[in-house]
Amino acid sequence: MAALGLFASSIPDIAGMVGTRYKYGGKFKLESGSHHIIVCGHITYCIAKQIMDNCFHNDHEVKNLSVVFISDDDPDLEMEALLKMNFTQVIYLQGDVLNNRDLERVAIKDAFACLIIADRSPERENSEDALNIMRVISIKNVHPTTRVIVQLLHRHNQTYLYNLPTWSAFRGDTVINVYAIRMTFLAMSCQAMGFSTLMSNLLRCYPVTQHRHAHSDLETETWNLYSAGFRAKLRVYRLSDFFVDLTFQEAARHCYSTMDLLLIGLFKRPYFHESGASGEFVINPASHLRITASHMGIFVALDSVSAERASVYCKSCHVGVRRPSEIKSCSCHSRKCHSRKCNLPCKAIPFPCYFKASYKY
Repeated sequence: MAALGLFASSIPDIAGMVGTRYKYGGKFKLESGSHHIIVCGHITYCIAKQIMDNCFHNDHEVKNLSVVFISDDDPDLEMEALLKMNFTQVIYLQGDVLNNRDLERVAIKDAFACLIIADRSPERENSEDALNIMRVISIKNVHPTTRVIVQLLHRHNQTYLYNLPTWSAFRGDTVINVYAIRMTFLAMSCQAMGFSTLMSNLLRCYPVTQHRHAHSDLETETWNLYSAGFRAKLRVYRLSDFFVDLTFQEAARHCYSTMDLLLIGLFKRPYFHESGASGEFVINPASHLRITASHMGIFVALDSVSAERASVYCKSCHVGVRRPSEIKSCSCHSRKCHSRKCNLPCKAIPFPCYFKASYKY
């Protein structure tokens, strides 16, 4: 009787466990023409919110991207509310990437990238890196060409990943170490004052919300200039035919003087239709490099409308304009877009393309 009573009292807990597992125990189905990234490891509400803010930022103009979270833990109330608000683009599955069946459930073979987040709590500092390395090995064993972005707490543990036969920096496999990034920013700031502030502001995706009470006109002007710089973001847009065969220095000078745009680099992706193709970012290239039809510009701009001027600039229609706001799409640009037989987008690169890029400085 005692055993029966104990079993009866445990029925609600068992039902809750089974119900929760069934709720998040499904399988991700990738629709045709869509892309998805996988996030595993230490997933919390704050981490999920930051990832979703970056993935679904309005400036990325991506409508066919999904984020798949996979974790053994049950989502808390805040996480469930976040999932319900973005149920069309986000899915949460219970499982572990160490399990091959769970990797099949998240469609690891079709993923653009897999993000592995580390738990930076002091009590898990020693074991977290070993667990994340095992997750990388599990993913690479199932699908070696999947790009993995893993966060490690200790820099010396990167050697274990570099020795993996399936680890490929050319494909975009990346190790992120927060402390190493901080030390790098500190070192660069010693050589160039303000470097860390500039890069931190460019990489953030949220606007200025703080309002300061200025005590002088100089402080007001300074704060307005800083706010304008804080809102500026890195944007990648196609260059119009006007820039073909120009050097980077000539193109940067023309963008700044005519369009009020800051061109800082070039992005070249020859074949957008191939998922395995590798792009290339070149920051401030040398003068011998000339722009081709496959190049796209990397701009620092306040909004996408400003950056789009470089893709619609026409030598016949926009020569002599006095205000950058007058540079808009013309009939010549429309005819060229219809007649152009290439795979380059006229606007910004879709966000998943950044996962297939290599960098050069």
